[in-house]
This record gives sequence, structure tokens and C-alpha cells, in this order.
Amino acid sequence: MKSLMRQKFEEWYGFEVCDDMDIQTEVAWDNWKVAWKAAMEHAKEKADEHAQKFAYTPAMKRALGTWLQRAALAMEDEAV
Repeated sequence: MKSLMRQKFEEWYGFEVCDDMDIQTEVAWDNWKVAWKAAMEHAKEKADEHAQKFAYTPAMKRALGTWLQRAALAMEDEAV
């Protein structure tokens, strides 16, 4: 199964990520991975900040933290 990052790249550019892609697609893919990781890290920081401000109990904070960890693992990129 393709990662969400890869699906969005292929949807945006209309090119498939594969071992024999041309140099322009490879450069675009490398740039996309860097941007995707930065965006996911920013989203995680904002979600953590939100959890600290709006989760009222320790149990809510733990539950939200667990959910965020699972979401982050789901966003991991794949090696090509």
C-alpha cells in the first residue's frame, strides 16, 4: 500500500514514483519528501500545543498523545 505522502505526490504531479523515474521527477520527489516531513512535524507540534491547552485531564492528554503517535506513524514515508 502506498503512503499518503506518495499518493498525494502522484496525484499532484501526475507521475508515478518508481525506480526508473526521470531526473526531474526524482528531484521533485526528493523536494516533496522534505516538504512533507516539515509539514507533518509542524502539524504534530501544533497538535501537541493544542492538546496541552485544551485537554483537561491527564487521561485526555495521554489519549491524545497516543492518537498523535499513531497518526505520525501512519504518515511515515517509504523508501523508493
